[in-house]
Amino acid sequence: MKNVKFFLLISIYCLLYSNVIAQDFLEVKLSINDIKNQRENFNNVIENKISDVNGDFSGIYEGVLEISLCCLDYDRYYGKVIVDVTTNPLIFIFDGVNWNSKNTLKFLNNKIVYSDNENIILAYFENQDEDVIMKIKSEEYIDGNGFGYDHNTGKEIELEEYYSLRKTETIENAENIIKGYTEQEIKIKDFWINLKQAYISKDFDKIVDLSIIPLPIKPLNEDPDRKRKINSRKELLKFYMNFFDNEFLNFNEDGPHKYVENFGVEIMKGKYVLSSSKSYLILSEVNGEIKIIDLPGVWE
Repeated sequence: MKNVKFFLLISIYCLLYSNVIAQDFLEVKLSINDIKNQRENFNNVIENKISDVNGDFSGIYEGVLEISLCCLDYDRYYGKVIVDVTTNPLIFIFDGVNWNSKNTLKFLNNKIVYSDNENIILAYFENQDEDVIMKIKSEEYIDGNGFGYDHNTGKEIELEEYYSLRKTETIENAENIIKGYTEQEIKIKDFWINLKQAYISKDFDKIVDLSIIPLPIKPLNEDPDRKRKINSRKELLKFYMNFFDNEFLNFNEDGPHKYVENFGVEIMKGKYVLSSSKSYLILSEVNGEIKIIDLPGVWE
């Protein structure tokens, strides 16, 4: 009888102990799962934080932009730069011109650097109080050994190596702007291809089709205040046969780029320039197509 009681006591003890062990095991298992969940949540927070940091740098920046004119000459005017460092390739639209169309830029450690040389910093970001600031490298600073020229005052000015733009809007507000610039860039490239093909095949009729009529021109060898128009297709065809034979081979092989009028004081939205060593064409969208709309500087 004693053995039976002893056996029952041992069985009850083992059963209770096994329940304790099982409960402990369950708690350990739950705690491990909790740790895993916490770790996953922590990783998600870190990933989101990194994304948020990158997103903080993406957006629309405004301020006084430095514009390269010609022959180591620069000017400044108020404009916008759109940046999205979360995309691949990153988006860097400098007043309507995509500076990363050939995927030469990348985002690295809060900086925008060149893919083939990470030591060259095009721009970097910093927080100043509640503002996000982007600093862009000044080419005039380099060319002028720290000094530049102010066209408004006619005086030499001291420059900083990087100039500042302030973030004014989030990247979400730039989606339609980016889409518009991208679509226009595609049209400009298509125009450039068509123009080169027309020149190579000596299809001057095609080049006339790529122009508006009447077409304003301003010969550089005449009165600088005088501007006339070519009013007929026949006259424009004759003009182009002479003009492109003498000029086109000297044109910039990179194709059209954004056009600044009045020495950089006023930005002409939607207009592009195709320049050569001594002449240039002004391009713009007309009824959904890119056309030559002006020849403000040609030799006849």
